[in-house]
Amino acid sequence: FVTLGIGYTARSVFSLLFPPILDEFGWERGVTASIFSVGFFSAVLYAPLIGYSIERLGPQIVLPTATVLVSAGFVLTTMATEPWHFIASLGVLVVGVTTFLAFNGHFVFVPKWFEARRRLALGLISSGTGVFALLIVPVFQHTIDTVGWRVGCLGFAALLMAVVFPLTLALQRRAP
Repeated sequence: FVTLGIGYTARSVFSLLFPPILDEFGWERGVTASIFSVGFFSAVLYAPLIGYSIERLGPQIVLPTATVLVSAGFVLTTMATEPWHFIASLGVLVVGVTTFLAFNGHFVFVPKWFEARRRLALGLISSGTGVFALLIVPVFQHTIDTVGWRVGCLGFAALLMAVVFPLTLALQRRAP
C-alpha cells in the first residue's frame, strides 16, 4: 500500500515540475515534455525486466534498488541544467524506474501472498496510489510554490529513502 502509493506518486509529480522548469529554462514545451515521454519509453524497456528480476533476485533486492535509483534521479534533477540532464535524471531514473515500484513490480509478487482474497489484496494495495497522491501532491505543490522545485525534488528523495526504502527492505518477500 505505502510502497506502491508513494512509488507511483513519484512518477505523477512530473506534471507539477513542468511549469517551473519551463519558466526557469525557457525551453520549448515539446522539449520539456519530451522528458516525460522518454521516461515512459524507458518504462516500456524496463517492463520485461521487472518480472524476471523479481523472480530471480526477489522483491527484497529489486524494490530497494529501484527506490535508491528513483531517489537518486530526484537528487540529480536538482543539478540538471540541460534538457538531456533532465531526460536522464527525471525521465529515465524517476519516471522510468518508478515502474518497478508501481503496479508492475507489486503485481509480480503480491498475488503469491494471497489465494482466497487475491482480488481484495490487489485492490487494497492499488488504493495506495490514490491515497498518497491526495496526500503528497498538494504538499509537493506547496513546496514548489514556497521554496522551489529543487527543494521539492530533494524532499521527495528524502521521503523515498526515509519511508519506502526501509519498508521495501523489511517487508517485501517473494512469499510470506
